[in-house]
Amino acid sequence: MPAITVNIKDLEDMLGKEIGEDELRESLSYLKCGVERIEEEEWEIETTSDRPDLLSAEGIARGLRGVFEIELGIPEYNVNEGEVQLIQEENTMKIRPYIFTITVRNVNFNEEAIRQIMQLQEKLHQTFCRRRKKASIGVYDLDKIKTPIYYKALPLHEIRFTPLEQDREMSGEEILAETPQGREYGKLIEKGIAPLLVDSCGQVLSMPPIVNSEETRVTRDTKNVFIDVTGLSEDIVKKASIFLATALAERGGEIFSVKHVKGNRMIYWPIMRAEILHTNIGYITEILGVDISTGEIQKSLLKARLEAETIGDKIKIRIPSYRVDIIHPIDIVEEVAIFYGYERYPRQVPKSVRRGSALQRSKIIEICREIMVGAGYLEVTTLALGKREIYERWKEKGEICMLKNPISSEYDAMRNSLIPGLVDVIGDNLHYSFPLKIFEVGKIVEIIGDEPVEREKLAAAIGDDRGRFEEIHSLSYSIIWNMNNMEIELHSLKHGSFIEGRVASIHLHGMEIGLLGELSPSYLLEAHKVDIPVTVMEIDLEKLHKILKHE
Repeated sequence: MPAITVNIKDLEDMLGKEIGEDELRESLSYLKCGVERIEEEEWEIETTSDRPDLLSAEGIARGLRGVFEIELGIPEYNVNEGEVQLIQEENTMKIRPYIFTITVRNVNFNEEAIRQIMQLQEKLHQTFCRRRKKASIGVYDLDKIKTPIYYKALPLHEIRFTPLEQDREMSGEEILAETPQGREYGKLIEKGIAPLLVDSCGQVLSMPPIVNSEETRVTRDTKNVFIDVTGLSEDIVKKASIFLATALAERGGEIFSVKHVKGNRMIYWPIMRAEILHTNIGYITEILGVDISTGEIQKSLLKARLEAETIGDKIKIRIPSYRVDIIHPIDIVEEVAIFYGYERYPRQVPKSVRRGSALQRSKIIEICREIMVGAGYLEVTTLALGKREIYERWKEKGEICMLKNPISSEYDAMRNSLIPGLVDVIGDNLHYSFPLKIFEVGKIVEIIGDEPVEREKLAAAIGDDRGRFEEIHSLSYSIIWNMNNMEIELHSLKHGSFIEGRVASIHLHGMEIGLLGELSPSYLLEAHKVDIPVTVMEIDLEKLHKILKHE
């Protein structure tokens, strides 16, 4: 879970009231947050991964004002028409195609406010923005910038500016080689061409997603701020810009739109429009198991900084643009449950007492995890949704399970294998020492007949400077042997994502239960932009469970 540091005095200033330690601990629970550590006036607060709006003191204060009923309902953020113009050049479309910018004026900055905004920026980078791959954020002193601002792409050797925290001008190549940000995120720059933000005087603002310039940094004297978010996911870029703008508005800032020009297309951003979700009172009370009045439901949602309008048994909920965690009526039920108060639910003795025991399926998964960890592999969890092209490239035959109404083309299909996700994880961690040994136990979706079917699988991957076919073969043998002293057989297999002759299907008692092998360099580079050998294994735990039941 992400953890942030806040200054209690700064938090009290934004709340407009003093707050004791016990009171703060209890009130944070309404936001699903907890206190990890206290050092004098510095509090370390653990937040939940589904609430990126709480990754700074501004978001925490906004939520607590609802808990304490200082402010109820949706915060109103007015968007004024601004004068700043952003011109996006065509050559950025192939390297980092999305950019959304906002200006915020009359911000009340002090040292703590700057620290909180920088913390929000970095925490978003590490979590919501997927280590700057999906999006990266820049914050600048607007008064040091001359509009219009240009978003362009240039070869690294043509780029020169003084990076943040540096005392000399550097070329693009020097920035990647010599600065901490360049060494960590340089792999995101491809083919020696980097995106660049430049004002009308030629002053460089930043080289996304690597580093900002020293000349435009935010200081205590800054009053007006320019925010840019660039990236590969339009949805994430938009949402990240909203998080920053609304946080600065909590510091007294006024939000102004920026005119974005791309070819013949022109838009103004941001659009701070509340989302609408419909459900009914009966659904809420049935899930919670208690008869809560309509008035109590509305009050609970107001404290959660939402708004609700009831028409008979129907309820219409307005959701602020920064609440990206609310996507289904069940999320509304959770908000009502929390703000109604868990202590108000009647206690009941269960009608029957039963002893639970692990299912054999669960025991198989636990054995797999123990073996993998014992073999030196690190467990990871990847997304169940992804881009259709990735899974079509992996699965040469058969249908892909597509989403009917995807919110983004980046997440329009259910994964049909765990392996592409593991390869992406290796690609994101090439700056660590080799070998990179990871595994995952998770569900995939296959189309059988005309129906989508979930299957539990185990997958492992080794990223190293050489192939490790023998090691992954030994690992698969060890897993099956430890189940019930059973031995596997390997059969030759042809698969376009693997090196020919270095891939095999895994068979047990005459049934094919998985595959293993070395991925081909062309697949690794074209599908995942990974330039080291990767050896993988995947076992169908559903088939393994079926075999063990008959042993």
